Amino acid sequence: MKNTLLAFLATTLCAAATAAPVIADWRFAEVAGSTLNQTVNEGSGLNGPGSTWGLALTGSATNGAGQLSIGNDGKGGSGTRSAYADFGPNFDSISTGTLSLYASIANWSSASPGSRFSLGFIEGNDFNTAAFSLSATAGGFNLGGGVDAFGDGSVLASTANLAAVSALTLRLDLDLDALMYSVAYDLGSGFTSLGSASVDSLTQGVNSLWLGVEGDFSSAPLLLDRIWVTPGKTVAAVPEPGSAWLVLSTLLLLAVMRRRAS
Repeated sequence: MKNTLLAFLATTLCAAATAAPVIADWRFAEVAGSTLNQTVNEGSGLNGPGSTWGLALTGSATNGAGQLSIGNDGKGGSGTRSAYADFGPNFDSISTGTLSLYASIANWSSASPGSRFSLGFIEGNDFNTAAFSLSATAGGFNLGGGVDAFGDGSVLASTANLAAVSALTLRLDLDLDALMYSVAYDLGSGFTSLGSASVDSLTQGVNSLWLGVEGDFSSAPLLLDRIWVTPGKTVAAVPEPGSAWLVLSTLLLLAVMRRRAS
């Protein structure tokens, strides 16, 4: 009995000590009509909560059903309309370990060919360090990964052609130590990888997210369920107060039991 309890306490202690918080998290549960820059970032951030998106994209707002409807009208010229969100309150950056960026897409049907949705990491005030892009084509959708065009990273060699994107989850993994990134997608049966490629030297680490849209979404809005970022196994995380108390109380209980057994 004692050994079973000790094993349970040890497992609980390890779980509490290693649990990593979600760095950034948007679930789009606001009332209908809330623009992107009014949505709430529920992530814990770095050294305090990070920011929400800094720019309201034209024609984009929550629909009241837990989704952000991206309905860009395509009238902003040939460039990409962008929004940014910081990981922490003081432009805090991550320079080691791994990060995973997810986007859950509910639907994007009959999209106008040439329209594109992109999401990725930002280094300092630079361009995207690495990003995935989902582009509408005449026959469906194309998924790929790329990096800052002015840097020394590489575009993914492989892309995926998807007939539909209902209930699609996209994942971008960034290894800050190996300076590599990878892209994967899941249509409900597990993630399929598109492979990996190199990123820039990352002298400043990464501190923000970049979201970009290009083209006309007005007749077929893209419905986003959620965007979130999680740390990898080597990114340090500070235990939440509740977890810290659990760790302390477990240590004290283990010490008392050991003393009684001696």
